[in-house]
Amino acid sequence: MVERALPCWDELRRWPAMPSDVQGSGVLEFAANAAHARAAHYRDQAARLREMAEAEPIGRLRERLADIARQYEALATALPFNRSRA
Repeated sequence: MVERALPCWDELRRWPAMPSDVQGSGVLEFAANAAHARAAHYRDQAARLREMAEAEPIGRLRERLADIARQYEALATALPFNRSRA
């Protein structure tokens, strides 16, 4: 199994918590940046699940992990303001 640490607090602090935390940016830009960050997180999760699926010897578990990875990819693609959807 692939172990992955949770994001450190310094990394999480870089994400703005509220639109007022983003200097010189409007609410729409904040929403777009938040959606982009969520999409990146979902893609990271999908990649982690694909790695787990590749290493899984039990077929049903392997397929389920791959299915969940596809669902994360779909979530990342379906987010509003997603820059990689175009």
